[in-house]
Amino acid sequence: MGNADEYFDEDYVLSDILSQSEQFRRFYDAERWRIKNLKWELRPNHYTPASIETRLNDDEFEFTIVLKQIPVKLENDHMIAHEMLHGMINQEKQFPHISMKEFIVDDYKFLQLKKIQANVDSSIHDQLVNLRLSKYFDLTVVYEKTVQRIIHNSDALDIKYNRCIELYLSCWYICIMLLKDIILSQYEHTKIDDTFEIWFRGNYPLYTSAANEMLEIARLIDYAIPQNVEAFFNLILSSYNLGTYFFVGFSL
Repeated sequence: MGNADEYFDEDYVLSDILSQSEQFRRFYDAERWRIKNLKWELRPNHYTPASIETRLNDDEFEFTIVLKQIPVKLENDHMIAHEMLHGMINQEKQFPHISMKEFIVDDYKFLQLKKIQANVDSSIHDQLVNLRLSKYFDLTVVYEKTVQRIIHNSDALDIKYNRCIELYLSCWYICIMLLKDIILSQYEHTKIDDTFEIWFRGNYPLYTSAANEMLEIARLIDYAIPQNVEAFFNLILSSYNLGTYFFVGFSL
């Protein structure tokens, strides 16, 4: 099972969802072969049930899916597929990322910058994942679970006004609203209420205008085109004066 580094065997990690989730089994059988150099690590204090970490070693990607609990619970089957698809998209080296420059800051600021990096990156990359995920999972269920997770995680935020939190929340907003757009375009006769938008406006009134402005820009671009994603990310870095810490590139 695990070794001293807390890496675990994939069959054990995925045993429950492979045996109990028809959607995940179909995804796994069709797509697993596409992702190389994948490891599974247990971190019981991790902030989310699953996330993927990417390293570039001699021009070859190495991926670690970090888990809060193993085996993975059935309710998190779509999250594992989601993180694996991030790895596959990274491996293709077609779409740019927000990457961190080398600099010296204290641990607290480094963690805050990492969170911003992840949220900006996810605002577009999550939609690339969702378009592929829709072949195997009902995105309306993914939408509901994602909204629940965001609302739950918001309790830990310090919401004193500043530009970094504005960007962080705006990327959350974009992520949910673009997913909603995909659902409404792919599922006929599907209706999604405005619960998330109402919740966001009620909890973050100071940030709503900026979030909507950024959303409209994201909606105007065709984010299936890598050059458009690059332009969008560069616009964000410029607008928020983050060029000191980040650049747009093809590795994380």
